[in-house]
Amino acid sequence: MRKFKHLYLFVLILVLISGGCGGAPSSAETQARAGESMSETVSAAVQAEETSERQTAAIQTDKPAENRPSGRMKVEFLDVGQGDSALISCGKHYMLIDGGKPAYSRKIYTILKDRGIKKLDLIVATHAHDDHVGGLSGALNYAGAGKILATKTRAGEDDDRSFRSLVKYAEKNGTGLTVPKAGSSYKLGTALVKILAVNSTDPSEEDAVNDSSIILKIKFGNTSFLFTGDAGYRAEEVLLGSGQDIRADVLKAGHHGSETSGSSRFLDKVRPEYTVISCGRGNTYGHPRKETLSRLQSVGTKIFRTDLQGDITCVSDGEKISFTTEKKADEKSLMTPGNAAGETKQTQAKALDDGEKDSRTGVREYVLNTRSMKFHDPNCRAVSKMAAGNTVRKKCTRQELIDSGYSPCKICNP
Repeated sequence: MRKFKHLYLFVLILVLISGGCGGAPSSAETQARAGESMSETVSAAVQAEETSERQTAAIQTDKPAENRPSGRMKVEFLDVGQGDSALISCGKHYMLIDGGKPAYSRKIYTILKDRGIKKLDLIVATHAHDDHVGGLSGALNYAGAGKILATKTRAGEDDDRSFRSLVKYAEKNGTGLTVPKAGSSYKLGTALVKILAVNSTDPSEEDAVNDSSIILKIKFGNTSFLFTGDAGYRAEEVLLGSGQDIRADVLKAGHHGSETSGSSRFLDKVRPEYTVISCGRGNTYGHPRKETLSRLQSVGTKIFRTDLQGDITCVSDGEKISFTTEKKADEKSLMTPGNAAGETKQTQAKALDDGEKDSRTGVREYVLNTRSMKFHDPNCRAVSKMAAGNTVRKKCTRQELIDSGYSPCKICNP
């Protein structure tokens, strides 16, 4: 702006000088007009420069900060005993990764029902083992799913009842199962789910089912979460060789903290700030293993465990991550291997959590309608209207009824 003021003064002086030195003197009116004309020209130039400066400032101010999504993403690592399950929510979008053993079908069902989650954008069955897919039928009993990802679409002769049940409910959902491709991505609200690996090793090798696990990474703003199912060393090496970015703030430890997952080379690349181990209290496998805890400790990660802390909830705002746990546990306990040496079978049995006991003895009474193939709570108002010839009372687990082809009443939601 100063340069325009100086220009104005310079031109004004020239006008005055020209008026006194060029033959007939200019009139005062002519000089005034010249001054006004120059003033308007300079004023317009100054105004244009100020407008340009304001526009530039507006562009800089209004530019959104990179990788800072609105809202929060919540990851709940559910305590499903010696199994895996995680519920992810981002705005009004939901994703379920695994569902624990069949005994936890009711827990998954109840969580979705209590929160009114009637639609899951994604369900991921990381692999076909009972302790990962068993409870997913509970989810599909209450909620629909946009897409259900798995390592295969059909049950083979060697697959157990849980995977067969998942196939049945996936078909009933209308989508069936989808085998994703490595590198494919799915949106979950403002979060991005990327498939890093699936069926990455030779199916004839030992632990092939574990190593077939879907490995995925969820990115929300500048925070990231890595889920590896039960993938072991071989699958980790394949992933490392792919050159993909596996760095993550939160790692769901592979195979419940087994010594066959989470190699030093793998952990050095992931460098997780936090690690969550999903395993059952007093499990007979000794998960998490001493070797695994030692390797995790060497990379400086903070450890959380469902066997000691129950449900573990993690919240990200896109920049920072916070954790809350259902139960408290001190640092010494968290670094103690599962099923420490010297425990007897009796003490292991006493240590089994409620969910594990339910899988063996957790039965209750249901009322079955053999005509509609619905099962009800004995106090359901629909029971009094059922014809006596179609009514059967039975004590069993909820999963047994589901596996037999019955579905829960939508009135009492047993």
